[in-house]
Amino acid sequence: IQRNWNADWESSYDPIFINKEVAIRATFHESITSAAHNIIIVPKMSFGTGHHATTRMMMEFISEINCNNKSVLDYGCGTGVLAIYSAYKGANHIDAIDIDEWCVENTLENIELNKAANIKVLQGDLDIISNNKYDIILANINLYILLKQMPVFYNILNSNGEIFASGILNTDVETLQKSGESVGFTMQITKRIENWCALQFIKK
Repeated sequence: IQRNWNADWESSYDPIFINKEVAIRATFHESITSAAHNIIIVPKMSFGTGHHATTRMMMEFISEINCNNKSVLDYGCGTGVLAIYSAYKGANHIDAIDIDEWCVENTLENIELNKAANIKVLQGDLDIISNNKYDIILANINLYILLKQMPVFYNILNSNGEIFASGILNTDVETLQKSGESVGFTMQITKRIENWCALQFIKK
């Protein structure tokens, strides 16, 4: 069931901070000058406000890595918050894709709101970008889709490329690790918040 996330957002939303570097806020909040970056998100009916543990861990990963002059895929972009942050961190080409029309429209709106550059938004699945190559893949989805797409992720990553995967429970880590290693990835870092996990894989 689609619901109006705006109503939930405005009734209970406080700005959040990621590693003291980025603040995610709404249009009705004042600019937060203590953060290096402010990202304004109007969620509409999309997932990705930064409040959920899975999105927060992905944002933490982006804050910790070098995106400068990198090509990035935001797979299952939701609100576009990960793509926007990657742009702020210096990525020179970002593809933000989602199968959901609401998410595509919302991502386009949030990109414009944040004046983020170098982001191309596409509706569809990995087949629409299968000829592209990336240095970084951001995949905040779920275990089933991650397992299914691991071979494709490997093929579209450049050598020494990284994939950051979230949307999985602690109990799923071993399953996803085995899947990634079976196609050639090496698992590097695991983040955990409560029952949720995010993983980094490297293509050697």
